[in-house]
Amino acid sequence: MRNGLLINNNVSNTKAWSHGIRLRFSLNNIISGNTIINYYKGIRLRDSNHNTLSGNVVINNNYGIEIYYSDNNYLIGNIINYNRIGISFSGSNHNNISGSIANNNDQGIKMHDSVSNIVSRNTVNNNSASGISLIHSYSNIISENNANINGASGIRLSDSHRNTITGNTANKNYASGISLSESYLNTISGNVLLGNKQCSTEVDSQGNIFENNDCGEGFPFNLIILILVFSGAPVICAGILLFIGRKRHEYDDIGLGFFS
Repeated sequence: MRNGLLINNNVSNTKAWSHGIRLRFSLNNIISGNTIINYYKGIRLRDSNHNTLSGNVVINNNYGIEIYYSDNNYLIGNIINYNRIGISFSGSNHNNISGSIANNNDQGIKMHDSVSNIVSRNTVNNNSASGISLIHSYSNIISENNANINGASGIRLSDSHRNTITGNTANKNYASGISLSESYLNTISGNVLLGNKQCSTEVDSQGNIFENNDCGEGFPFNLIILILVFSGAPVICAGILLFIGRKRHEYDDIGLGFFS
């Protein structure tokens, strides 16, 4: 299908393994304003490029929206709640998802083997596992999302490299605000990570940059106390933490230093 419109449809289902809307080898279509309930896959794009999905309500499916080996699609302002996986990307590149809500799913937004996608200004709260997950995915931008009160981490990277995670709010998640496993050369900056079990964690990961993240711990302006011993008399002074808010499970940036 090319240059088509699928708009303002209400569809529900009781049969297993069926799809609400499915596009394959399709280009330049608009899927908008549809309500899709109780399918195996609510909306599925396979080998389909340059499509726009906007303003759809996708509830109580196994997969809410699946983008499978499809590039350059736009997902804007969709509501994807109470699914097993809210939004899934597999082998898909250069897609843009923004302004969508993926709450109360088992997993909110999951990206696998995908490159150069933008995930921005979405709300991904109260999911049973992590809010946003990247697995074996590279050079993606995850920005200005709300990923709060999820059952694992707010944002999770596994075997994912050279991604930019910036300006997100990931608060009150059961595990970490942001977690990295076997992930390299990512930039984690300007995120608010309050009230999580751990602010951020790294496991078997190297070369990641953490800067200007707010973990809500310590003193104002992220000051650390150094106790200096000089001529036998202790002197308390404050120093500015160079990497603001970089508090990880392995290394705690607030501490006491003793010098003579």
